[in-house]
Amino acid sequence: MTSLNLQSLAWGDDGELAVDDRLALVNVLLAQSLPEVQVELIRAMERMAVASAMATAEVSVS
Repeated sequence: MTSLNLQSLAWGDDGELAVDDRLALVNVLLAQSLPEVQVELIRAMERMAVASAMATAEVSVS
């Protein structure tokens, strides 16, 4: 079972967790929760906006 160290999470100036750390926290909570709680956590995760940049391979047309 994975655990998180709250001090190692990225906290913003507004006191909120960084988006990536929110997802990591929800994933840890999912593994430790009852099935009915898991459903609510999944719903919460679906509502989260993921603002992290994602790299994609360059596509070139010849």
